[in-house]
Amino acid sequence: TTHPVTRAALGIAALAAIAILANWLISLTPFGNKGVDFTENKILTLSEGTRGLVSELDTPVVIRYYATRNSPYLPEDLKIHMRRVDDLLKEYVALSNGKIRVENIDPEPDTDAEDSAALDEISGQRINDENLYLGIAVACLDKTRVLPFLDPNQETMFEYELSKAISEVSTPKKPVVGVMSAFNLAGQPAMMPGQQGTPAWVIFQQLKQSYEVKYLPMNHQELDPKELKVLLVFHPAGITPEGEFAIDQYLLGGGTVVACLDAFSVSAQMLGGGNPMMGQQGTPVSSNLPELLTSWGVSFESVKVLADPTHSTALGGNRQGLAVLSLPQSAMPQKDNVITKDLGSVVLFLPGAFSRTNGGGVSVNTLIRSSTEAGFVDAVRASQIDPTLATSLKPEGKAFDLV
Repeated sequence: TTHPVTRAALGIAALAAIAILANWLISLTPFGNKGVDFTENKILTLSEGTRGLVSELDTPVVIRYYATRNSPYLPEDLKIHMRRVDDLLKEYVALSNGKIRVENIDPEPDTDAEDSAALDEISGQRINDENLYLGIAVACLDKTRVLPFLDPNQETMFEYELSKAISEVSTPKKPVVGVMSAFNLAGQPAMMPGQQGTPAWVIFQQLKQSYEVKYLPMNHQELDPKELKVLLVFHPAGITPEGEFAIDQYLLGGGTVVACLDAFSVSAQMLGGGNPMMGQQGTPVSSNLPELLTSWGVSFESVKVLADPTHSTALGGNRQGLAVLSLPQSAMPQKDNVITKDLGSVVLFLPGAFSRTNGGGVSVNTLIRSSTEAGFVDAVRASQIDPTLATSLKPEGKAFDLV
């Protein structure tokens, strides 16, 4: 049975993994490569992806921009943010070759404008008994996407959110994301009346909102980059050599892969994972892509897990999770990368680690790394939060790539 401390830490780690994966998929969209640049002089620079998206629109898009302009209760930070949104929308219009039209609407009380905001499901923020509005509805033909409130604290994500909405309403067909996994991320319906099915994983639910998700077997022999925008390889325990070769050919053909590997998957353990070497059945707790990674000049430690005293996590019962890593922004070297720039910290539970090997000709951009105090330890002992684990830890004097 999994230790209760382990289960609690797993919940934290699962949320972190969802945040990283969601942000990673944002970065793979054509408008997710670069955030809005609010410089000292308020000069805004749209990403190349957004420029391409907007300039290639062939169907008119209407942006209904709801903003309270004249209230004496409007906070100063909201006024500043509103001016930035105004300027950004002007850039979108200028680049759209006449395809984007912005309707500026001030939803004053008891007006048609307030009724329009309600129809678009944009609700005001209540301040001093007055509703203050700052939201957007993006419409094209019969589709509408709503950004109900443009939070000043999330301004770095505004370009992504707006471009995503424009893409969703103007694109007739969702892009396809392929998924290879030892887990059934889609969940399982009830087999008989009265039984309870298994819900879909949160990451799968998030993917379904913006993409057509195509499940692929791990012995799949052909992957078409023209069909699959992204291939998500999520804990590929038990993948066949044919499956690895298919991924390699997909990459060589220009495809994009997000590979999530696990040295010790607590999810697999909780779902009845076993050790095939000992004749146990179930999803193996460890996953790797040894042939594929070797050919690209990378290796992954999938037998032991990485412990790091510098980033260890204090758990209940005065236990220290040496391999439960709480990683702050200082462990994320790419400060402006859309994947990590809005993450305050990330918790990784029993992580493996990547190393660069000779050959492959691949460039490596590390998103999250350990400290130089890190070293590998036994995965099972680490999962049990063994208090004597520190005695077996031998730091290797270098930082390891985690993501």
